[in-house]
Amino acid sequence: MRFPVMLTMVLALTGGIAAAAGPVARAIKPNSFATWSAADGRRSFRALGVTVTPLVPRSNGPRSDDAPPVFIVSAPPAPPIRLTLSDTSADHDSSIGIGEINKSEGPAVIVQGWTGGAHCCTQITAAVRVGKVFRAVDLGTWDGESVPWPKDISGDGIGDFVMVDNAFLYAFGCYACSYAPPQVINIRGGRRVDASAEPQFRRLFERDLQRLRPLCAKGDNPACAAYAADAARLGRFAAEWPFVLKSYSRTDTWDLPTGCRVDPGDNACPDAQTINYGTYPEALRAFLRQNGYIG
Repeated sequence: MRFPVMLTMVLALTGGIAAAAGPVARAIKPNSFATWSAADGRRSFRALGVTVTPLVPRSNGPRSDDAPPVFIVSAPPAPPIRLTLSDTSADHDSSIGIGEINKSEGPAVIVQGWTGGAHCCTQITAAVRVGKVFRAVDLGTWDGESVPWPKDISGDGIGDFVMVDNAFLYAFGCYACSYAPPQVINIRGGRRVDASAEPQFRRLFERDLQRLRPLCAKGDNPACAAYAADAARLGRFAAEWPFVLKSYSRTDTWDLPTGCRVDPGDNACPDAQTINYGTYPEALRAFLRQNGYIG
C-alpha cells in the first residue's frame, strides 16, 4: 500500500496546501504539455515514471484560486520536490510537461503559467535530476505565450530553450515596433545557463541578422539595435557598426535608454546617477555593453 504512504509524504511536504483524496494520475505524452487550473480540481499527471500533482494553497480558510499554484514532483525513490509559479495564479491555466531535457539526466518536469498584464508574460520553472534528487531551476519570466518543449538544436544532448532577449522590448521603440535577438537558455548541472554566445548557435544569429538588415537599412531604429546585437554575437560588431551608423533614423522621437553610474541592483537608478545619452549611437553602444553583447 505505497500510495497512502506517498500521500502522507506529500501532505507533510506541502504544509498548508488544500488537498483532497489522492487523484488517479492521468498519463500524458512525454515532451509535451497538459493544462491545469484550479477549476479542474485535484489531479495528477504522469509520464516516464514521474508524477506531477498541482495543488492550490490556502491560509487558514477556503481555497484561494488567486494564490500561486504549487506542483509536487514525485519519482520514487527520489524525494518529492515542490515547484511554485510565484507570479501566476491558480485560476489561470498552467502548463505541465514531463520529458527529457538533457539526455544524460533522465526525465525532467517543466511547469509554466501566465503572469497577466499587457504583452506579458510566461513564468517558467523546471525540476531536473542532479544525481539521485530533483533540483528546481527558475528559468525566469518571458514575454509571450507558453514555450514548446525544448529541442536539442545543437546536437550536444542538451535541450535548448530558444527565446528572444526581452531587454530589447520597449528599449528603442514601442512594444509592437520592437525587434529582439535570439536568446538561448540551457539547463546544465541543475543550473540555468545563457548559452547564446556559444558558437553552436551562430546560425540563429546569422539568420536573424539577414532578416533585420533590410529593416535597419530603412532607418528602423529597433531593428538596427537588434541587428547590432546579432552582429556582436557573430563577432562582427566592428564590421557592421558603420552600416548601423549610416542607416539609423535621426528623426525618431522614442526616448532613448538611459544608463546608471552605479549598480542599482533591483532598484531604479537614483536620479542623480542617471546617464542620459545624447544620441542613438551612444545609447545603443551603452545598452549593448550593459547587456553583455560588447565589452
